[in-house]
Amino acid sequence: MGLARTAGAAVAFAVFWIFFGFATGLHLLALRLADGGEQVRSLWPHIAFYWVCTLVTAAGGGWCRSSGRSRGCPAGETMSQRCWQETQPLDYQIIYLVHYVSLASQMSHFFWDALQFGSWIRSWTTGSEPKLLFSTHAFGSQYHWAALSLCTVVLTITWSAVVSWSTDDGLNSLAAILFAEIVVCG
Repeated sequence: MGLARTAGAAVAFAVFWIFFGFATGLHLLALRLADGGEQVRSLWPHIAFYWVCTLVTAAGGGWCRSSGRSRGCPAGETMSQRCWQETQPLDYQIIYLVHYVSLASQMSHFFWDALQFGSWIRSWTTGSEPKLLFSTHAFGSQYHWAALSLCTVVLTITWSAVVSWSTDDGLNSLAAILFAEIVVCG
């Protein structure tokens, strides 16, 4: 593959990742641009994964905000780990959990794609199939999905049981911890 084509694919990937990646996964189409559609065969499950996560996250968030099932938090905060676990009804807790499990999976996938970008460029320049983070495993292999599942479990345990958080205190510390976990899991 020529340098110009690789550079074009890299720019396309970066632009699509920044503007469309999180909600749609369309940045993965840059891989098609890079290899002419010949080498990457596992894109559609990844793109579908992004769309399913977007729909589940949006539906769960919409339900939590509009169902009327939310109870006010005793300490007056908008939401906290303690309020979610001790004050909210079970149906609200479950939908809130599913909403954030979906979001954790989507965030992991989104940031992992950015981390893998260097590996994918290497693959494009050598004409080989993109690998999972410089490993010998193909992008989209069972190892990718297993690592993504493990990371989602770690993130879910962190925000739901380990780190005490409250929207009124700000979520920056929690976000930094979760981002670090995504990087380490990846």
